Amino acid sequence: MNGVLFFDSWAWLEILSKGPKGLKAVEKAERASEVLTSWVNVFEVLYRITGAAGEAKAKTSLAFIKEKARLVEINEGVALKASENKVNLKLHAIDALTLATAQANNAILVTGDKDFKGIAGVEML
Repeated sequence: MNGVLFFDSWAWLEILSKGPKGLKAVEKAERASEVLTSWVNVFEVLYRITGAAGEAKAKTSLAFIKEKARLVEINEGVALKASENKVNLKLHAIDALTLATAQANNAILVTGDKDFKGIAGVEML
């Protein structure tokens, strides 16, 4: 068992496209005690899928994510930690929020986004 995992947008897009890294993420999810994601990550997935494949595909993707993960909210503590992550780790805003949300939920962030490489608490696909 892998404990609590937090899947970012990159991981979800790989899973939804059935890519090789997505299959690896699914295997990790099956061994996890829980999979989390945030509405910020869902937003990122939805705008990308809507642009590439249309609104109907985005809605089915949302249903899939909601079935597979518990969606967590952004709060004041997450916002404060995200601002530190942005400054100290030089992350993009959504990436800083993603990492802070995973940290606040004591979860390992699962991603293939190279911007997270070498950061503690992150497992690269």
